[in-house]
Amino acid sequence: MASAAGKVSNTEIVRAPSTELPKFLLASRIRQLCCFVLLLLFTVIPALSRAQSQTMATHADPIPEAAIPAILAAFDKYEIVGLPQGHGMQDSGDFIFSLIRNPAFSEKVNDIEFECGNSIYQPILDRYIAGEDVQFTEVQKVWRKMGQPACGASAFVEQFFPSCAH
Repeated sequence: MASAAGKVSNTEIVRAPSTELPKFLLASRIRQLCCFVLLLLFTVIPALSRAQSQTMATHADPIPEAAIPAILAAFDKYEIVGLPQGHGMQDSGDFIFSLIRNPAFSEKVNDIEFECGNSIYQPILDRYIAGEDVQFTEVQKVWRKMGQPACGASAFVEQFFPSCAH
């Protein structure tokens, strides 16, 4: 090649060695990595399963017991005990009524939170539950004048509040 000064020099273009692996080596490394991961999984998963089954084996199988005494006993251990009330589930409603009518219930429970009602009418409900002379038609506004139709049409709710009034 000629340079600006007119001298000719032999210049050799040298390429740096490629850092990329040839495709067959790359594929081989990927296969090795996949085999390693599979081997690891086949080793770790059974070990975890054995540890979990050993942990489960140390716990005793649950023993059925009567529901009302068990729930009442839960109040001795926990400050809050929750019970779901399924809409339209008569058996569930009947059970809740038998629980709250049990004399031991009022000895253990101070407050009942009922997740259904219009808070605008809370003072009316509070007076009714406290035993003041409040017309039941006024109390019914608590659950009938709200945006939850399932609550307003519930026979359970119609029976629940009178059963809680003192």
